[in-house]
Amino acid sequence: MYRLSSFFVLAGFLAIPIWAQMLHPYEPTPFRRDQLNGRPYAYDGMSFLHRLSYQPMPYLGRLRPVPDKVLQGTSGSISRNDFYTRIEATAHIPLDGPLYSGYRFRRDEDFDGRFDWNLIGLGVELGQWRLSYWGDVVAEKDSIDTHMDLAWRDPGAGMFRFVWVMPDMIFNRKSETAVYEPRPYSVFMRGERRLTERVMLKGFFQVDNRTVLRDAEAGLLSKNRARSAGGSVELQLTEDVVLEVYAEGLGGQRRRQDLFEALVTDFEFDREYRGATAELRWSCADGFSQWTGLRRLSFREAWTGLSDSILDSEEDRREATLYWGREIPMRDRVTFIPSLFLGYHEIDQLGPRAGASEEDWSEADIYGKFAPAWRWELREETGAHLTLLLSARLHRAAFGGGNVQVVFPF
Repeated sequence: MYRLSSFFVLAGFLAIPIWAQMLHPYEPTPFRRDQLNGRPYAYDGMSFLHRLSYQPMPYLGRLRPVPDKVLQGTSGSISRNDFYTRIEATAHIPLDGPLYSGYRFRRDEDFDGRFDWNLIGLGVELGQWRLSYWGDVVAEKDSIDTHMDLAWRDPGAGMFRFVWVMPDMIFNRKSETAVYEPRPYSVFMRGERRLTERVMLKGFFQVDNRTVLRDAEAGLLSKNRARSAGGSVELQLTEDVVLEVYAEGLGGQRRRQDLFEALVTDFEFDREYRGATAELRWSCADGFSQWTGLRRLSFREAWTGLSDSILDSEEDRREATLYWGREIPMRDRVTFIPSLFLGYHEIDQLGPRAGASEEDWSEADIYGKFAPAWRWELREETGAHLTLLLSARLHRAAFGGGNVQVVFPF
C-alpha cells in the first residue's frame, strides 16, 4: 500500500506544469528597481553548469532553510572576471517576554543580476508562531524595503510561512522625478507537510504584482510583472535510500516605453524557465553517503524592439546535466568528496541583448566537469566546516574553476 500511495503522490506532482526558475526556495527574492535595466552580464555555455557544481553536494540533500544562527556561503570562479557568490548570515536574539530581534543578510543573484539584503527585524514568538517586521535600511530613503513575516512550525509534521514585501516603500513620497503607479509588492509563501513517515512534500510560490514606474527625468515608462513557484516530493524508499524530485519555476514580462518619442531603448521582454531535478541518495557501508542526480532545464528570454526590429534579441537554452558524487572519509576530520558533472547543452543567442556581439551564437555540445572537494570539520560541537573545491573541464583540457564553501553555526 505504501509503495502504491507513493507512486500516485509522485505521479501527481510530476503532472503539474511548473514554470521554473533557479531561485532560492526558502527566501523571497522581491522586486528590485534595478531589474528594469536588465542583467548586466551575459551567460556563456557553462554558466549554469558552473553554478550547479558550486552548490554544496548533494544538491537537493543540502538544500535546506537557513538556520537562525549561521554564517554560510559559497563562492567560485565562473569566468575570467566574475565569481558566482551566495552568502547568508542570520542571528536570532531573544528579548524579554515573547519578543525577539533578528538579523538577516543575503548576497545572491537571480536572472536579473546580483543583489544584497541587510534586514534588521523585531518580532513576537508565541509557541509555534512567529510574527516579525523587517527593514532593509539604506542611506537612500527611497530605496528602503520592508518585510512582514508570519511563520508557523510543528517540528516533525510541517511548517508554513507567509512574507509580504514592500520594495521602495516610501519611494513615491521621496522621489521628485519618478513615481510608481501602482506601487510594487511581492508575496512569498512556503510550506512543508509530512504525509507519512516516508513521504514529505515541500512547495513555494512568489508573485510580483504588475508594477509601473513613470520616470519623468529619464523620460521612461517601465512595467514589470513576475511569478515563480516550485515544489518537491521526498520519498524514503528504504532505511538507507532516499529519492527526491524537485521542480521550480518563473515566468515574467517587462515593457519599457519612451514618454516623449520612440527611442532605441523601447522594448518588450518575456522570460520563461522550466527546470526539474531528480536525485537519489543512499548511505554506504562506511556510514558516508553517495548520490546521483539528473537536472534538466529550459530557459528563454526574448526582447522585441518597439521602435526598431533590428534590436530584437533572443536567448534559448536547453540543458541536461547528470551528476554523481560520494563522501570518502580520510584522516582526522577531513572528508574527500569527488563529484562528476556531464551535460548536454543546446544554446542559441541571437541579437545584442542576448549576449551575441558581432555575430549570433548557436551550438549543441557536451560539457563536463570533474570537481574533487575536501571538507574540513572545524568544530565538532557545532558542525562548522570549510570545503575547498578545485575542478577540471572534461570536454577540453582546462582548469574548471575553484570554489570555497563555508558553514559556521554559532
